[in-house]
Amino acid sequence: MATSILESPEIREQLFKLTREQYLEVAEKYAFGKNTELLEGMVLFKMPKSSIHNYFIDSIFKLLEKLIPSNSFIRSEKTIVYKDSELEPDISVVEGKVEDFVFEHPSAALLIIEVAKSSYQYDLAKLSTYSKANVKNFWIVDISSNRIEIYTEPKDGEYLSKKIYSPTDLIPIFNQNISFKEIFEAATKKS
Repeated sequence: MATSILESPEIREQLFKLTREQYLEVAEKYAFGKNTELLEGMVLFKMPKSSIHNYFIDSIFKLLEKLIPSNSFIRSEKTIVYKDSELEPDISVVEGKVEDFVFEHPSAALLIIEVAKSSYQYDLAKLSTYSKANVKNFWIVDISSNRIEIYTEPKDGEYLSKKIYSPTDLIPIFNQNISFKEIFEAATKKS
């Protein structure tokens, strides 16, 4: 299996990296922060979101908001931080109350979902960082491949469990089961 150039330790050592503080300063000064994320010190430019991508985010958000535990809240495209990473997942479920994060961003989540239309490799690159941040459930909803990848059991920068579901499968989350069947079906209908 081919590896990314950024997976090479020799190449990663040659990159100019930023701390979160430096990133925020540069982003503010040059006003590029809304189109970027910081991943382990590397500034990544986010891909534009298509209408189908936004449809999936909105539909999944609506499906999950009724199911989340009472001691948590759901967010869309809001910052999660971990060391020198400042990421904005499509959907996150964070433990606590909104008021707990008035002065700082959450550094962990019960669930993070990235929706991938053409950004699968980009979203997959975040896997290790989310594991290090102890995100219990990391999902990639891969629209192009009609599947949902679910990573659980984070340990030492890896997830020990990976399961692949089809849109019609029942997916366990928060002691319940959900299906993405209707969401995927609506996305395939033409006007």
